[in-house]
Amino acid sequence: MVLTPISRFRIQHMNAKNDSKKGRLKIKGKTVNKMKKQKRVWDEFTNKYSLTKTLRFELKPVGKTIKHINKNRFIEKDEQKEKEFNQVKKIMDEFYKYFIEKSLNDLKIDTSELESFEKTYTALKVDRNNDSLRKEYAKTQTKIRKSVYGQIKKTDDFDKIFKKEFVDDILPNWLDERGEHENSELVKKFR
Repeated sequence: MVLTPISRFRIQHMNAKNDSKKGRLKIKGKTVNKMKKQKRVWDEFTNKYSLTKTLRFELKPVGKTIKHINKNRFIEKDEQKEKEFNQVKKIMDEFYKYFIEKSLNDLKIDTSELESFEKTYTALKVDRNNDSLRKEYAKTQTKIRKSVYGQIKKTDDFDKIFKKEFVDDILPNWLDERGEHENSELVKKFR
């Protein structure tokens, strides 16, 4: 029987015990290191930096789909809706400014709390690592925040401005009161 280099390797491998913890093979009682990776010329230049690739995919309508999209003018309607949405966002921003101003108009904060806050803040600027000052600063900040939130919460329709009723009722009524009927109709489209 003639042994080729491959068959010799197989026979040796069958007689070998793998000692994977140390990265060695034991062949016929002798310990042999596993094959070392040969260095290539470009190894110094490869795998040095991470690489991020962005994949972009596009859905292209095929067959009757493109005819259906063009027939029903979905793209034009969507572009129009985007323009109207940006206008409604501006209107909503105006309302939120009005609401905040209205709710904080009668805000009363105890001056001793503000003085305590200022005192703690300036002391904390000097000694940033003082834990007791940090706790006192956080405590005073929480008191002031609660008083401001309590004042805003007392305002009418506070519980509705982050719900569906805002777009359905509050915003159109506010616009009608101001005489902005066109904007009111624009908002009503988004019901």
